[in-house]
Amino acid sequence: MKGDNILHYSFKLNFQDKYYAFYDWFATDDIKEYHNIKYYKVDTKTLNDLINYNVRMDLANDQVYIFSDTFSYIAIIFQDNISYKVSRVMLNDEYKLKKIFMDLKYTNIDYEKLDKRAKNEDLRYMDVIKKALLDEVNLFNENDEDKIKYLYYEWFDKKESNIDLIKKRMLNKLQKPITFKEKYIYELILASKK
Repeated sequence: MKGDNILHYSFKLNFQDKYYAFYDWFATDDIKEYHNIKYYKVDTKTLNDLINYNVRMDLANDQVYIFSDTFSYIAIIFQDNISYKVSRVMLNDEYKLKKIFMDLKYTNIDYEKLDKRAKNEDLRYMDVIKKALLDEVNLFNENDEDKIKYLYYEWFDKKESNIDLIKKRMLNKLQKPITFKEKYIYELILASKK
């Protein structure tokens, strides 16, 4: 593909399945410093497609590419010509990249939009809370009947003895955004495992 540029700068990136903001990175993530990155300056529509969709593009496997319209940035690794993992760029690196991209010419790239990339509406720790609560409900066994009744009482502020109804209400609640109550229940579950 014409127009690719390799500049010898390094940037810390955190490749994931979703496009997480740098402030939503976990200390346990595999954050690495990458060198020999290829840069493409693209129009805003193309950049939005790269952020919001998995794409097919004729690019090398395991090479890091950063695409930008000079306002936003996405780093992508491709596997078998399909966007495999994505990363946001840290804020202090965006300032360095802005200078790089200002000197680049726009490149028209050929790509095919595939499925929509999973979007993260909440902060990642909300996903952790939701998954832990879902696991607690889905992995419930009869020996934990008192525990699930207690969690239900703390969560919904009322008693209930019908376990099927308890599970149904908990699962329905977890289809909605996480609130203070779910955070509280999550902390109770963590405390019970210590």
